[in-house]
Amino acid sequence: MREEVAVSERGPERAGVSFVQTLGQLNRGRMTAELDLALSELVQLVQAYQQKGELSVKVIIKPGKTPESPAGFTTDIVLKRPRPPRAEERFYVRDDGTLSDRQPKQQELPFERVEREDDEPAAEPVSEAG
Repeated sequence: MREEVAVSERGPERAGVSFVQTLGQLNRGRMTAELDLALSELVQLVQAYQQKGELSVKVIIKPGKTPESPAGFTTDIVLKRPRPPRAEERFYVRDDGTLSDRQPKQQELPFERVEREDDEPAAEPVSEAG
């Protein structure tokens, strides 16, 4: 059964509560506040990571037990947050398929660890003359 909708220059006109008004009443009046917070969080993440994000609002309507009974409404807010970019790491692939952080064909230099004596002063940082 369809309700007839009168259309004026301002858009469709019908009796009853509008969709926006209904959203304002859902979850005991907290739905719009939850949407405001979700949108604010998403916009901040989109700006920070320069990647797209999505906000979806789902309204599930269940019929009442009889045609005269009120319908049941439940909601869900789904955020698809952008993720921070992950750093790319580079490894050399050896002939046997294993990975190394050192170039396999690079010759090793024979460095020795030198211990400092306690009475030696620590090296001063070198500053540039300006």
